Amino acid sequence: MAKSINDDAVRQVLAEARRGAEEECVRLIRAARGAGADAGDPAALDQARRLLALADGLTLRVLVGDLEAAEAVAMLEAEVDRA
Repeated sequence: MAKSINDDAVRQVLAEARRGAEEECVRLIRAARGAGADAGDPAALDQARRLLALADGLTLRVLVGDLEAAEAVAMLEAEVDRA
């Protein structure tokens, strides 16, 4: 991540990976809502971005030793269940 600040190639790879994760998350949210889910519904994109931001933050906390992995997983699963 830090390298992407000064390296355009790294920045591009990371950005593409994040967009891919976001698109997949949106697809899964819409699939979970069923056949009636509107493909243009902005709520799925908003929800996907919130979930991914939460996952990013929890990952950071686990990596620095501020949170146990099991706690992070439980928190993320609880948020998905609320969605």
